[in-house]
Amino acid sequence: AHLLSSRDAEPAGPGQAYRTTTVNGVTYYWEFIVSTPAAHFTSAYSYAAPTTSDSIGAGNPRTAFLVVAYNTSNTVYLASNPDSGYSVDNLAPAIPLSFTRTMLAVGLELRWPGSVEPDVVAYRVYRDTLAGFTPSPTTLLISTADTALVDNTGAPRHAYALQAVDRNGNASGYRTIMPGVLGVASGAAPSLWLASATPNPMFGRTRITFGLPRDAHARLTLFDASGRVVRHIIDGPRRAGAQGATWDGRDNAGALVPNAIYFYELRVEGRVLTGRLAKLS
Repeated sequence: AHLLSSRDAEPAGPGQAYRTTTVNGVTYYWEFIVSTPAAHFTSAYSYAAPTTSDSIGAGNPRTAFLVVAYNTSNTVYLASNPDSGYSVDNLAPAIPLSFTRTMLAVGLELRWPGSVEPDVVAYRVYRDTLAGFTPSPTTLLISTADTALVDNTGAPRHAYALQAVDRNGNASGYRTIMPGVLGVASGAAPSLWLASATPNPMFGRTRITFGLPRDAHARLTLFDASGRVVRHIIDGPRRAGAQGATWDGRDNAGALVPNAIYFYELRVEGRVLTGRLAKLS
């Protein structure tokens, strides 16, 4: 028997189409994949056939297949009905390009660039005191969609590992930071920063911390996924330095909001920093 797969366009050169069929006015060009002898098996035959494209978050492109049986004299051919299938997404994302840390007054700020792969939905950050530690659930610090994190209990003695995760749970390899001595350069100006909400996902309450380089008006606002304002958490003058605010899961009217994904935004002197938060109860 011959196993064929469909092509949705005319083959590039003559003689490449093993067989053509027309269904509902559409002509399909079948590409030869493999031939296997009949062995009179009582069970079904099987073959791991490649698909013409991989499944991605936007959809699962299907590939049609056709089986043609023939006798030893090649005079009788029996073709199956076409059937189709698609590949599963088992391709891991690329390892994050970089992973850096900076010492702050409240801990360590970790940063990494966002992935250009559209199906990456989260990043896992692991922490341990051993330079060559193996990341595991017991060393997982956080899983977040953000590309920055302030580890309030972090210290130069800690090693970190970072991996990207796609929507189907495929995880990349690790980008690591080894333990080392960190310091703030003499005369260096403090920076504006916004940490990931802790805990995130939240159950009841969460705290959002941030730092101001100088006294300024700060506005910390929470939005739902449609962009509607849910809560003005902070809106007024604030002193320089590290600080934060707690959100209790309620809107401006004092009503509990439903479990969902929310976004928080810090505006200071024309600069805007954002984060994402999952509310589960």
